[in-house]
Amino acid sequence: MASTAFPVVAADHRGGAGSHRTATGLVRGSMKAVVLVMVCLSPWAFGAVAPDHEFLLDAGIAVLMILWGARMLLHGQLSWRKCAVAVCLAAWVFLGLWQVTPLPRGLLSRISPVTARMYDRLLPAQPEVLPFGEPVGVSIPPAGSTLSFYPGSTQRELARCLAILLLFAVVRNNIASPASLRRFSIVALVNGSLLALFALVQAFSAAPQTIYWSYPAPGGSVFGPFINRNHFAFHMNVCVGLGAGLLLSRYAGRGELQGEGGPSPAAALANRAATSARGFIWGSIRWPWG
Repeated sequence: MASTAFPVVAADHRGGAGSHRTATGLVRGSMKAVVLVMVCLSPWAFGAVAPDHEFLLDAGIAVLMILWGARMLLHGQLSWRKCAVAVCLAAWVFLGLWQVTPLPRGLLSRISPVTARMYDRLLPAQPEVLPFGEPVGVSIPPAGSTLSFYPGSTQRELARCLAILLLFAVVRNNIASPASLRRFSIVALVNGSLLALFALVQAFSAAPQTIYWSYPAPGGSVFGPFINRNHFAFHMNVCVGLGAGLLLSRYAGRGELQGEGGPSPAAALANRAATSARGFIWGSIRWPWG
């Protein structure tokens, strides 16, 4: 009986391992899909600068954190890759926390004397008294106790920094791979090309300071779906950089196929650019002469 029981247990074990791999692959695939959807749709939502659109990005990061938790439950452990970038982002978040942490006046005066003197000049010496005995609201953190002059704005930026850290941690520890980077580069390049095409069509056909031919935008710097044209330039810099990296990676793959004697990616790209430049110059010289 023992000889017949072991194959059954082994089959059950193989079936459990197969379902475990399927669930893990489904979770990782969902994480990749959420990241790509956020990358593709966020520029089209007016650059995701409005609070409701920024909330949708935060909701997407929350979904990614839930999926990461599900993957940890499937694996039974926390997978964390050592990364200097993550350490720098965490230090950035802790710096923001330090800026909004209430400090005793004596410690604040020693750390930043200029900040303490500005508080002495701007804040009243006596607490404010409201008429008719109305209660005075308590500010958290107390006024004049933080290194930041505007704690509310610092807290909002701190939340954005934390969102960046969480997104980076999810991608770095779960779906970071050469294939994922290549897929991300292709999606960003195609999406950036569509954004540029849409921006040109809208610039020549829509009314000034209008987005999607219907929504008037404040200010005078609209371009494409972005309320601020500088945001369009920032986004296109990333898309063009990813496209250039994708092109260089293809040259690198061809160099590996050619062997060690093949040209480097940079040399191959420079050679093609120089060849195109020589052809353009020679054509420009010959054209007036027929």
